[in-house]
Amino acid sequence: MSYEWFEQLGQPRFVVAPMVDASELAWRLLCRRHGAQLCYSPMFHSNVFIKDPKYRKDSLQTCEEDRPLIVQFCGNKPEVMAAAAKLAEQYCDAIDVNLGCPQAIAKRGRYGSYLQDDWELLQSIVSAMSKAVSIPITCKVRIFEDVDKSVKYALMLQEAGCKLLTVHGRTREQKGPLTGVASWKHIKAVSFIVEDNNEVRQLLATAQNINHFRQVCFAIKERYLHYHQGLKHFNNDESIIKLGYNLLLPPWICQPYVRMSPEEHTMKMERHNKDQGENIHKRIHEDPDGNTISRKKMKKLRRIMRRPIKAENQTGRSGEICMKEDCLNPLGGKCVYQLCKKCCKSKCYEENLDCQGHRILVHTKRQLAKNRAIENDNKT
Repeated sequence: MSYEWFEQLGQPRFVVAPMVDASELAWRLLCRRHGAQLCYSPMFHSNVFIKDPKYRKDSLQTCEEDRPLIVQFCGNKPEVMAAAAKLAEQYCDAIDVNLGCPQAIAKRGRYGSYLQDDWELLQSIVSAMSKAVSIPITCKVRIFEDVDKSVKYALMLQEAGCKLLTVHGRTREQKGPLTGVASWKHIKAVSFIVEDNNEVRQLLATAQNINHFRQVCFAIKERYLHYHQGLKHFNNDESIIKLGYNLLLPPWICQPYVRMSPEEHTMKMERHNKDQGENIHKRIHEDPDGNTISRKKMKKLRRIMRRPIKAENQTGRSGEICMKEDCLNPLGGKCVYQLCKKCCKSKCYEENLDCQGHRILVHTKRQLAKNRAIENDNKT
């Protein structure tokens, strides 16, 4: 998190998260009257936002009292997300990228939590947005089952340009009846900071010369030298010592990063692909009685289950047929001439009539055409 930016917002403690069909201007102003210090807009679709001026005007409504404000976008194209952020920049204090939505519509549109496996694309999106605007880019994310992977995910977004990370402590699969309890273990691992270092971090963030950097190094050395020498020890319950993230060198000395060799990387990817291949199982579909059925039959069964049950007195077609001789088509239930649609269309065409039941407006359309012809004649 950028603490300088956080201080500019007034260090908000009470934040109203974005909610579908609820986070519009009226709701945000109501929340602010009751103590909210920072609000999010609803999620906007970046592609529609840059192409449709009406959608943009109707969606992004704000005022002076509606600040500080974070506007949230979804999308999967870096150039589109950057353009949307640029259009919204003057109306808010930060732009948020929705990487947490787990719903089916997000899967179809390939946004939200369904981008969390494509790290290269996410780096491009966050980087492009950061370069396009002068305000911070933030991200809302979900966790992976593995804690270390969740931490690496957060670090990747931070390196790409994310200034603030909102962590929803549930996986992509935890939704609806499977929502369950949020994992505070994951949240703590991702958001971990040593509170004692806040003032040193702020000095580092605002450093303007080499002496400032020296002060930071000396302050950290003075604070942690006893731990490095083994005279003091961190408590594991503080999540300071994490498997895979123990410091090899004292914290006031830069940590080297050694990339694995191409051979090791190739072997690692081969193992990964092998593990993925062994874990792929065909999904088995069952009916309510537990019998195995095909995917096609399961889809049909779900459609039937979604249909509302009709009341006993609610009937479909009457069973009557068209009143025209030699026509055996079923009678249109709302036809004013007691005909099927085909016969009704022919009758209206021949006799210059309208049928509201079948929505056949021959007379009306002909009259409009005549009126236009008269207007054109008068103009000429």
